[in-house]
Amino acid sequence: MSTTPRVLVSSIALTLTLAVGAAAQSAADILTRTLEAYEHRMDGIDNYTLVQDVMGMESVMYFEKEVTGGRPVVHLKRMTVGGRSMSTAGDAEKGWDQFYAMVPELASHAHYLGREEVHGFPVHVVEVRDLQDLDFIDVPHPEDADFRLETAKLFIDADQWVMRRAEIAGQVTTNGQHHDVTSVTDLTDYREVHGMLYPFLVTVQMQGLGAAMGMSDADMAEARKQLDEMKQQMERMPEAQRAMMEQMLRQQTAAMEQMLGGEGGNGMTVEMRVKRVDVNSGPPGGN
Repeated sequence: MSTTPRVLVSSIALTLTLAVGAAAQSAADILTRTLEAYEHRMDGIDNYTLVQDVMGMESVMYFEKEVTGGRPVVHLKRMTVGGRSMSTAGDAEKGWDQFYAMVPELASHAHYLGREEVHGFPVHVVEVRDLQDLDFIDVPHPEDADFRLETAKLFIDADQWVMRRAEIAGQVTTNGQHHDVTSVTDLTDYREVHGMLYPFLVTVQMQGLGAAMGMSDADMAEARKQLDEMKQQMERMPEAQRAMMEQMLRQQTAAMEQMLGGEGGNGMTVEMRVKRVDVNSGPPGGN
């Protein structure tokens, strides 16, 4: 082989090596940049209360910031749903704030997939593999089922360094049957609140969960049919009676609509709309 081809081959090999190294490094860099931006925005914020509408019910969540391992970490301390107090132990604490605390560990499992657009915003796409080895954010699943996380694809805003979308894939096992489940979370309508950038609309679509819960396509279709029939019956009622029934069943029908995925029935969908975010006001009720 002449000198020129050898130089060419060596140059190509070096270029490929640098490209692979840059891609691997960029995933960690992107996650680290996202963490730094989050910590900068959280500077001066000691606690906040999130009031939101979840499936027709009001949810109130109180968070406090603590320093763990030299880094600020936000923990869920109190939660009520529909006026009822809920436990914050275990998986309930693994909200998206906890994602940032895991960035150093996630970075070692991350791979850069390139750039895309989500909701018109340019994003970096980072895939995190081997999630079964990490204590990652939990995904809703039946209580009597085993859930195994596998991969997460994170879509991070290239300018504002916030999460725009997260696709988390795994497998649910019920009664010895394995079902592939994918959770697609869209975080939109970001607003600045005392320096924080908070998504005022979060939509979670669960694909495959119906089968894992023992609901076949026929079951989903029948549930949709019953909901439509109930709406038609209510439309035929006298106005005063219809208004009373709509008031009584508002939360239930909203929850069913979202679990059936809206009018198209495209998977199971949960929508969370933020009403307000109170910053540094202490626990709700003052205790």
